[in-house]
Amino acid sequence: MTIDSSTLRLLIELAQQRRDTAAAGNAAASAQRERAATTLQMLTDYRSEVREQSPASQGRVASRAQLQVLDRFAQRLDVAIDAQHRQHELQQAAAAQAAAELAARQRRLKAL
Repeated sequence: MTIDSSTLRLLIELAQQRRDTAAAGNAAASAQRERAATTLQMLTDYRSEVREQSPASQGRVASRAQLQVLDRFAQRLDVAIDAQHRQHELQQAAAAQAAAELAARQRRLKAL
């Protein structure tokens, strides 16, 4: 079975469109992964700053109410960091899947 040139050209164009769509998806997934990583790093850095500036780490005395407020804030910050870590993992998996899809589309195109 042979394929005529117009059919082959049509198949190549379709494969190129699918590859281009996969490339756009890969770029978007990579950008989302980077944003998630940046946010995670920002939250982690902020937690370090908060710990460095806490009364206990600076040898200052704080009231019980102040310590409770700081403790609640630190707990909420830890929850946010955990949530962002999960989000980053999801984005990493999505980016890996998008990269695999792009590679597969590129192989299909080269096969034509």
